[in-house]
Amino acid sequence: MAHGKIGHGTDNPGHMIARSMMLLRRGITRRFKKSGNSETVEHWGLLNMLIDHEGINQTQLAEMICKDKPNLTRLLDRLERESLVRREKDPEDRRSYRLYVSDRGKRAVTELRPLIEEFVAEAFKDVKRSDYRIFMHTLTKIIANMEELESSFNCKG
Repeated sequence: MAHGKIGHGTDNPGHMIARSMMLLRRGITRRFKKSGNSETVEHWGLLNMLIDHEGINQTQLAEMICKDKPNLTRLLDRLERESLVRREKDPEDRRSYRLYVSDRGKRAVTELRPLIEEFVAEAFKDVKRSDYRIFMHTLTKIIANMEELESSFNCKG
């Protein structure tokens, strides 16, 4: 089924997705701060992504998370200063660096994961498992459609 018209506010999927993302970031950030952690949701997501893809280079990571290289460099510089990630020269390309999460970074992800899981569980507390599966299936289809439309930007995550 195709939908061409969008509504306003709660009838607008873009608005609802943006609002849910804003509330997700705000809620998780508050939990991070309450636990005494200075990391941001963006830092946690980046560390989490790197744990799953250790050894990738910065260009590959930028494509995966749809970040431009200057912004990603700033994020990585901060994480490196905090000893959460490390860069190693790429043996196949001296101009490039491979990215790795340090032991400290892995501990941070492990410590923060329960806070995120708790928040997500609270956010979905009144959602039936079957509705959750439909939601995730539908969201996956929407993302695939948008990636196909935007494939020239090389933003796949």
